[in-house]
Amino acid sequence: MHECYSVDVLKKEGLHDIAELVMHGFIHEIFVLKMDEEATNYVPRTIENKMVALADMYYNQNEQRVSLDERLADIIKRYKNDKTSLQAVRLGKKRFKKLEAEIFTLM
Repeated sequence: MHECYSVDVLKKEGLHDIAELVMHGFIHEIFVLKMDEEATNYVPRTIENKMVALADMYYNQNEQRVSLDERLADIIKRYKNDKTSLQAVRLGKKRFKKLEAEIFTLM
């Protein structure tokens, strides 16, 4: 949820463009799970935001370049005891796969 705090702080400071860029991860899925509501305002919309979100997924905690599948597996392993995070990752996998396909069709 650190992304939510970052986005909120940046928006309060009037830095809406930057707030859009840092918005990534599984915020949308966590809102769906915890609040039982869509949080589409936390889904990347601009091409820049989508690229940042995907680029973030290509590096693990050791700053090593990994595939999207490897990164998702790493997150699942690290959060194995956090039911909400595991569910969020599993829900978000399809969204990130679609995002990856979208970005690579533009290249």
